[in-house]
Amino acid sequence: MLGYERLKEEAQKLIPLLRGYLWHTTSVDGFREIYSQSSIKVNRGDLPKAYTQSQCSNCFEEGAISLFDLITHRDKDLIGEDLLLLDKWPEVMFRHRPTIFLGIELGSVASNLLFYPELKRRRGLGGIIPRIEVCHVGDIPFQLIKKIGVCHEEAISNIVFYSKVGDAVSSLLASTARRLSANIEGSPDV
Repeated sequence: MLGYERLKEEAQKLIPLLRGYLWHTTSVDGFREIYSQSSIKVNRGDLPKAYTQSQCSNCFEEGAISLFDLITHRDKDLIGEDLLLLDKWPEVMFRHRPTIFLGIELGSVASNLLFYPELKRRRGLGGIIPRIEVCHVGDIPFQLIKKIGVCHEEAISNIVFYSKVGDAVSSLLASTARRLSANIEGSPDV
């Protein structure tokens, strides 16, 4: 990952880009699966682990989906040097290359969310990234996804957003098909 100062600089550019939505991040293959199943599914142990700590996560323990909350906190609370937040959430958010961002409006899922204070009351220390991570109990229907972004670059603030979900779906499915075709022909990834 990036050095701390560079990471802080990138995060200060990134946060305004992601403001206004809860975000679920995934890989291209994960996106294809979400699209084919018409929902973001809770990982009950039957899906591949997205992150090495997934089974220790409070969201996993609660039968929930991990989301990044870029709505309810101030920028300085998300960069939070006091809790070394910046050392954790970008690493988890950008664990896939490319990283696919699925944006969900708070109002459409609010009744199913567990925020940090409630999770700490239930689960104790560890298992969740303070402030920025929230858990959505239950599956999230695909139609609740209102914005999609893709980050191919090392610069984490370089995200391409699609104005229409359908355009993102078409682009990502075409990208996957090109990658599979290139792999079959023995070519490097596209």
